[in-house]
Amino acid sequence: MEKLKQLLLYANVTRAEYEQVRPEIRRANAEKLRALLGLALAILLVVLLLSYRMAILNPNSTAYLVVLAVCVVLACASELLPSKDSRVLSVYICIFQASILLLGIYVGTVTCQNQQSTSFPAFLLVVPLLFVLRPVICIERTLLAEMIYLACVVHFKQPGTYALDFFNSILFTIISIVVSTYVQCMLTRSFVSQEKLRDIAEHDLTTGIKNRNAYERNLPKYPERSRENLSCLYVDVNGLHALNNARGHDAGDLMLRTIATLLREEFGEEDTYRIGGDEFIAFVVDTDGKEVRRRAEHFLHQVQAHGYSVALGGVTRSLQEFTPVQLVKIAEKRMYVAKEEHYRAVPDAVR
Repeated sequence: MEKLKQLLLYANVTRAEYEQVRPEIRRANAEKLRALLGLALAILLVVLLLSYRMAILNPNSTAYLVVLAVCVVLACASELLPSKDSRVLSVYICIFQASILLLGIYVGTVTCQNQQSTSFPAFLLVVPLLFVLRPVICIERTLLAEMIYLACVVHFKQPGTYALDFFNSILFTIISIVVSTYVQCMLTRSFVSQEKLRDIAEHDLTTGIKNRNAYERNLPKYPERSRENLSCLYVDVNGLHALNNARGHDAGDLMLRTIATLLREEFGEEDTYRIGGDEFIAFVVDTDGKEVRRRAEHFLHQVQAHGYSVALGGVTRSLQEFTPVQLVKIAEKRMYVAKEEHYRAVPDAVR
């Protein structure tokens, strides 16, 4: 039962792995939705224009127009109300898939009463594969579309077509469920593998915290996360080279690991980075400047308690006035001021 639950809800990966890659899946689905809406608009517009000139397409012109209008509304909504919220994006995707499937049902039953339906089975195979979704969602939507289709077959089509339409729709429903489940598992596993590789590439081997690769990738994203302000703390370790020379690199690595651990414990793992040999940066999102200073002072006290010393420069500003890059530069300048004060206070210290 647990294996079935894992398959249907998490595409055969663990729940923790699925939750970890959900943001990447959301971003990929948002990009796919924009691309597919553009493609659907172009195709539907061409088909709608052709339907007014071709007798074979003319009976479906109203359906083409309705789906075209739905796609236009979705395209406008995705621009006016960006799909950053996964729930909003899920609604957009559901409406888009439903409109395509209902178009296939309409064309295959209402305007094709004496012929075998081909559009619906084709859409039933393709539509569940357009986005990366939980397998259970694909199965639910496929079965719902199948029930609506069968009801429309009974209501609109001639009895002589029932048997073949019923057989084809059931056959393609089974194929769609199997194929979509397999593909969703493969796609989700691919996201998990990419996340693991990214995790290795974006974490510092010595300290275990995020490295400069992660810093460079995440820095432009802070304006999206920050509503009130962003704090940046720039930390430079004092005396690392002297410690390496006096006691060896193992002692220096221990010093770096200790400081990284204290920084991560105080400011969180998500926004703490080692950006250079003895340089660290931590960001704090939407937190009062006084609270950030209190936590910075506690961090400095903890560092001193372990027998080490760092220079720290911090700044808290609204991102409506400053960019993250500008905040880093301000914090870095203040760090150098603190570093000069340290060496003035300890003139015999080796830099």
